[in-house]
Amino acid sequence: HAKSGKLAFYSGSYNADTWGSMTIYQGGLTKVLEVPTDYKRRHGCLAFHPDDPNVFFHFGGFNYYSAIMKSAFAYHIKEEQFAEKRDLPGGMCYHSCIGYMTTAGKPAIMIVGGTNGGHKDDVLEYDITSNTYKNLPNFPHPTNKVMLIELGGFMYAFGGRDGDNKWTDTVKKITLAFDKDWEVLDSKLKYAA
Repeated sequence: HAKSGKLAFYSGSYNADTWGSMTIYQGGLTKVLEVPTDYKRRHGCLAFHPDDPNVFFHFGGFNYYSAIMKSAFAYHIKEEQFAEKRDLPGGMCYHSCIGYMTTAGKPAIMIVGGTNGGHKDDVLEYDITSNTYKNLPNFPHPTNKVMLIELGGFMYAFGGRDGDNKWTDTVKKITLAFDKDWEVLDSKLKYAA
């Protein structure tokens, strides 16, 4: 969470001690919590509430049996409570998400790309208040694992994998008014050799 400095990691690999746990870090304090079986996931996406650093949301991912999930839930850090939310329209894994405030001042989560039988170019907005999803302009190509940053009325997407599962070096942006399609910028990412 940009304002509070909180960082959360959800789950881990099946063979590690971190499977089924979450780690919350803030200002040198680390808290590791065991996760109830119904909420154990990997390769989903996690985003903080844009205006409340004590709440984060998790969407999709694999469960322990490697089934692709469409479930979503919130976790309230102070109360240490889970709350089920409306399911995604379909199962997703390897997607990216970020919390942001809409131009109307509503808290929302943007969910980009992912896989489920192939890479997706879908972009969704989860409205936190109404617990609903809506489609936003599609990404320029199928993608997964992009890095999302909101800045100055735009959402930026860095890198990720394309529909052929190759890493991309492009940067894309879209206005938070969503009145235009995603724009591919001339900037290129530089990867270390």
